[in-house]
Amino acid sequence: MKYMGSKNRIARFILPMMIKEANEKGITTWVEPFVGGGNMIDKVPNSFRRIGADINPYLIQALVSIRDCANELPKNNKEFTEVNYNELRKNDNYKHKGYAGFALSYGGKWLGGWCRDGLNKRDYVTESYKNAQKQTTKLQGVEFINKSYLDLELSGNSLIYCDPPYEG
Repeated sequence: MKYMGSKNRIARFILPMMIKEANEKGITTWVEPFVGGGNMIDKVPNSFRRIGADINPYLIQALVSIRDCANELPKNNKEFTEVNYNELRKNDNYKHKGYAGFALSYGGKWLGGWCRDGLNKRDYVTESYKNAQKQTTKLQGVEFINKSYLDLELSGNSLIYCDPPYEG
């Protein structure tokens, strides 16, 4: 079975096995060197120290925005428009550039084009805002680090969950 992308849909199957094993071995720290959208680490119990890392600074910025500032994120496509989105390419002045660059992009690809359907009936900004509101409480307490997996300093008492990005 091969799953690509978000682990959100399979987390409920694999996470209980890892948590059980970690608890049996007295592991206290959960580390994700390739945290991605945080769809695994956001389900790990707060009883663990949770560390999510990624080499992409905008990805870490996006997760910090969701964790710490979810109510500040744009709520609809009138509050944040395609014009605003296109301005992101030109500068880093927008506080939530990481969030907007992923969450408001077609297919979640970094600045991959304004999110839209062919009929412009869906408000993807509202959908992204609602998703951020659901995830914000789950990310409380997660330490986000902008580092390569090669540079992470880990304790010997850690469970390391690796879901590396897919080349190509």
